[in-house]
Amino acid sequence: MTTLGATNVSGLVSGIDVDSIIQKLAALEARQTQKYADQQSALIARQRAFQDVNTRLASFKDAATKLTASSYFSSRTATVDNTNALVTAKSSAVPGQYAFKVNTLAQSHQLASQSYGDLTATRLGTGTFSITAGSQTTSVTLDSSNNTLGGLRDAINAAGTNVRASIIQDGTSSYRLMFSSKETGEANAMTVSSSLSGGTEPTLVTLQAAQDATVTLGSGVGAITARRASNNLLDVIPGVTVNIASVTEGSRLNISVTQDTSAIEAGAKAFVDQYNNLQDFIIQQSKFNADTSSGGILLGDFTLRGIQSEVQNVIASAVTGVSNGFNSLADVGISLGGDGKMTLDSATFQAKLAESPEGVTRLFALTGSSANAGVQFLGATTYTDTVGATYAVNITQPALQARVTAGSAQNDVLASDETLTINGISIALTSGMSRSSVVDAINSRSSQTGVTARSTALDGTGSGEFITLATVAYGESAKISVVSSSSNSDTSPLSSGFGNTTATETSPDGESGGGTGNVGQSVAGTINGEAATGSGQVLTGNKNNAHTDGLRLRITAAAAGALGNVKIYSGMASMTQTTLARLTDIVSGPLATEQDALQTRVDDLQKVIDKLNERVASNSSLLRTKFNKMEAILGQLNAQSAQLKSQFENNSKK
Repeated sequence: MTTLGATNVSGLVSGIDVDSIIQKLAALEARQTQKYADQQSALIARQRAFQDVNTRLASFKDAATKLTASSYFSSRTATVDNTNALVTAKSSAVPGQYAFKVNTLAQSHQLASQSYGDLTATRLGTGTFSITAGSQTTSVTLDSSNNTLGGLRDAINAAGTNVRASIIQDGTSSYRLMFSSKETGEANAMTVSSSLSGGTEPTLVTLQAAQDATVTLGSGVGAITARRASNNLLDVIPGVTVNIASVTEGSRLNISVTQDTSAIEAGAKAFVDQYNNLQDFIIQQSKFNADTSSGGILLGDFTLRGIQSEVQNVIASAVTGVSNGFNSLADVGISLGGDGKMTLDSATFQAKLAESPEGVTRLFALTGSSANAGVQFLGATTYTDTVGATYAVNITQPALQARVTAGSAQNDVLASDETLTINGISIALTSGMSRSSVVDAINSRSSQTGVTARSTALDGTGSGEFITLATVAYGESAKISVVSSSSNSDTSPLSSGFGNTTATETSPDGESGGGTGNVGQSVAGTINGEAATGSGQVLTGNKNNAHTDGLRLRITAAAAGALGNVKIYSGMASMTQTTLARLTDIVSGPLATEQDALQTRVDDLQKVIDKLNERVASNSSLLRTKFNKMEAILGQLNAQSAQLKSQFENNSKK
């Protein structure tokens, strides 16, 4: 019989079932072990229940966090009355109606060769063939291995640049080579240079001219015409993207931008649903069933009661700093019932959004305000002290854009055609353009160059006859590089003034040596007297600051100094997020503390169980040893008895 890891033959001498006796004795001791194991299982079940509570708290926190950002309540939706146009809007878009006329569509440049009778036999010559589109040149070398129509096509495509080559068959034995710029717009027009000789070199004609998209906003004297290289218009209407690729030229579009109240309500509903999900679970885990005289796993648990109470207190509280009618959830149609769960009345919520979008935003989100127009609240984290907070803002260094001002003035119209290359983007200027027209042409490409232009004095300030370029971005990473195809020397025809030597923010002198400029710099200063880090115009309270950790402000003030105070308002979602972040903190939160305590008890019980198991094993081994000794003695006695019996029998026969 196999018992407790040992192999024994039970009671051969004594006839006693040793294994059965040991097993029964071990089972008696194991009852105590099972009692502790049952206690351990109950504790583990409580751990799992608290893990489920934590999961639901985290989901509720996520829903609250979404509503914490004031930008969420600036959600926009855009519609257009032309089904061929596609339109979307960012939160930065200004609600309103926009009249929009499509004058021309952007198209890519296409060139076609003369007709060839075959693809692989006719030789084009040997040498170099180059195509320049925009700022990129594709050069290929043709030799005897590839100087055919198909060979040139394959060589151009293998280069993987912004030019595509293809072959069009326009007859039974008639083939034309076609080159297409992959990018639309006049700046991406192609030019060809060739040194091919000894063959039938391609002669190219324009199949389709490069063309910009031009659109007109408004009508009459105040109408604004914009030019873009792409049919995907990203910035003609600030914050609105309009794709006109499928629109017929000459069409008028009516675009409507409104607040996306459906998206905002969806966020509020998710907030309500996740709160109710949490409440349902808490009720389930802590209820008592009188019929079965049994309760939930967390029935009567003080930690769970405390968590439920804290969450309910936040939800039922009023928000300070908000006008009457918008300082509680009930004011906007979110009510708390007798069962502890929330309901959302859509009609009331939508009515309140229509009445005051700002009031609803302030009710939910984390917002801030300052009397100084140069200070804008951007956001904060759960580490920021936001409760009734007012913080002084002091700036030691304002943010700057990188700047380059032309070394020569443009005090008349351009004397000849000119190409400006700004941050690698070519901008074609034509003879007769005024300085304001040049500025407009540069600004029409700002989405590509990251640069805007204006007319200033030579030092880049005020107004004047010098063209100044400035980066859209602020800070040390902002860069400008500009060079012209035209000279700005005293003896040269009048140009934009930048000259044919590259000027940058660090070396603005240019060809004339008279250009000016400056590098970009980030804002620097303190918030509430605590250290902060600048990145462009954004100033952020440093990590581990006592009050301003993670507080973000946009500083647009042009001069250093004291900029007054910024006041922080913590809305319902913000207060909820802060509370839930504390409750679910993996180090110091009550859930973490409870889980640690439960795990300690589980571990302590395991130690007791292990000791009891060791004792059972030890006692079983000891009993087996004693029984074995007894069997051995009985065996000896039996042997002696048999020997004596044999002797008596032998003696009696004599």
